[in-house]
Order: sequence, then C-alpha cells, then structure tokens
Amino acid sequence: MKKILLIADSLSGRGGMEKVLTTFYHQFNQYEGFSAKLILLNSSKDTTWLENVDFSVFDISEIVKKRRKKNALLRLFLQGKVKKNYKDNMTEKTLAEMIARESPDLIVSTGYSYLNILNRIRNNIKLNYKIIFWDHMSHSYYLSDNKEFLKNIKSVDYFFAISSGIKRSLLNLGVAEDKIALIYNPIKERELNKFNIEKIKFIYVGRLFSYDQKRCMDIIHAIKKIESLNFVFEFYGDGQDKDKLVLECNNLGLDDKVVFKGWFDQPWDHIEDASCLILASQYEGLPLVLAEAISYGIPCISSNCKFGPEDIITPQVNGDLFEVGNIDQLANMMKKFISNSLDFRSENEIKKSISNLYEEKYFEKLKKVVESL
Repeated sequence: MKKILLIADSLSGRGGMEKVLTTFYHQFNQYEGFSAKLILLNSSKDTTWLENVDFSVFDISEIVKKRRKKNALLRLFLQGKVKKNYKDNMTEKTLAEMIARESPDLIVSTGYSYLNILNRIRNNIKLNYKIIFWDHMSHSYYLSDNKEFLKNIKSVDYFFAISSGIKRSLLNLGVAEDKIALIYNPIKERELNKFNIEKIKFIYVGRLFSYDQKRCMDIIHAIKKIESLNFVFEFYGDGQDKDKLVLECNNLGLDDKVVFKGWFDQPWDHIEDASCLILASQYEGLPLVLAEAISYGIPCISSNCKFGPEDIITPQVNGDLFEVGNIDQLANMMKKFISNSLDFRSENEIKKSISNLYEEKYFEKLKKVVESL
C-alpha cells in the first residue's frame, strides 16, 4: 500500500485548487494499492467542499492567537521574528505528530513555506517518505529571487508542474528535468454542450478582484468600449472587490449590459448556456475555468498571463489570447466574436481540444508517475 499525504494551506474552500485536491484524493483512494489523506493548514473554516474526504484541519495562527490571549508573557514576547519562529515550531510539532501517526510514503505539498520542515521531520523521525512540491501559484517564477523559497525547494525530491510555464521556471532555477512531471490539472469530460450564439452572452466565472490577479476591471472597461453592440455579460462569483466593480458599472452606465449573478458552489449548474468565457488575469497557475468552459463546448478569450492559458487555448480552435492589461485588444476580440469574424471550430472539436486534461487520460498518466516514485 502506497500512502499519500496531501498538505495544503491558506485555502478559501472556493477555488480551483480545492477541486483538484478532492479529485486527486478520490481517484487515488479508488486505486488498488493506494490511500490518500488531506491535511489543511491555516485555511477557511468552511469545509463543505470536503464531503466524503478524510481530512484534518490545523489553524496554527488561531492556536497561537489563543495561547497569547491566555498568557501575558507570550503576548509580550511573541512579536516579529520571535512570533514567526514560534509559529514554525508549532507547525513542525503538529505536522510531526500527524506524519508519525500516518507513516506516509509520499507527501504532496501545495505550499512551499514548510517544505524544509517536512525534510527536518523526515530526518528526525527516521521515515523515508518522498517530498513532492505541487506548485499551483507559479511561485517558481514569482519567487525566483526569494531566499526562503529557494531554501525550501532544496528539500524537494520531485515536482509536479501544472503548466509548461511553471516547468520552464523550475528548469531556470536549476531543477533537473527528470525531477519534474508536467501533469497539468484534471477536468471532467462533459457530454452536454452549453455553447449558444443566438444571443451573445459573455461570461466570467471566478473571484471578483478589480486589479489583483483577476483584473476584472479590465473586462468592464473593455465592455464599455463596445457597449453599442448587441450582447450581455454575466459575472459569476464573489470577492473583495465586488462592490467596486458594481459601482464602476453604474458609473459607466453599463447596468443594461452587465449582470452580477453571485457566488455558486457549482456555477456551471446555474449557467444554462453561454457564447464565450472571458478571463483577464494578471497571473494564474493553470486556469481551470478555461478548461471547464471548453469542456462544455464554449470558446474562451483569455489574457496570455503567466501561466497556463497557453497550455489550454489554441487560437482559431478553442479561443484566443490577448496581452495582459491590453483592454483595447480584449475589446477588439470581443467585437470580432460578436460579428462572427473570430474563427473557432465546432463545439465538439472545441471539447476535444483539451482531451489530455480529461480525467481518464489525466489520471492514467499521473498514476504511472506516482508509481515510479
């Protein structure tokens, strides 16, 4: 039996990473000769997404907060670097107890800040598990000069890269190619087609950030540039900047063009049809929302951000790519789509364009990778 311990931190319960983790968990628990368990560190108290999952939650920040509240000396001394060291020690103790109890063969971590801790635990309790870093946030690119990040990844035995850009970044950091598996992320294959062009409906699905990461404000300003054309735009999601985005639509007079539908745990259950999905992100790891839309036969127009869209979008087949922050280019692509001058394939060909991401093929490949470790 090969035992896998998945460790993730700082999850909201509403993102693409959560879907990938639960899919991985269920798939490997179905395989003969494998078992998987999930540990969450410092994540949202919302665990509704973890139905039928064997998991443990440890909020180290909350534990430290409660101890400081009870102890005046801790309140006095736990400041700055001392506080960080105390939290690291708490994290190490918590993980060491769990790892000793579970005795895993593989530890797959989506966070980097405790990779060195996992290595230290391995040495201290004389276990021989492999440490795998599964980077979903393109840390290998954005933290390439960060001393803490570089120190932590030295403890890693193997890397899962979810996009070709992340793999390139790891190679640039000097990681050997035979220690990297380019695995992408899995998506369900759908029989249903939701593509509809009779009435042009653009959609966005995800967290609502005006400029941070998702750049939803770029979408609104692109809509303004083509507001005279016949279309509607629906935002599915919630986030810290929703009120700002609603206000901007009001100020720009776009109330008849833009609808904010709100957050749904399963948004595609509420999207009856759509013409095209828009994504304007500053950065991604691998934007599963593009693959989800394509799995329903819906083409996508996305920023060519670091990283992931280049692995999913094939121009003239299932969508098109524009430069990050180039609102004119986005507006022009939307205009061409409305006038039917953006040439995409049929719905079925669009769906087939990401066949390597569909779960059956995906896990066939990943199972072979995990068996080799």
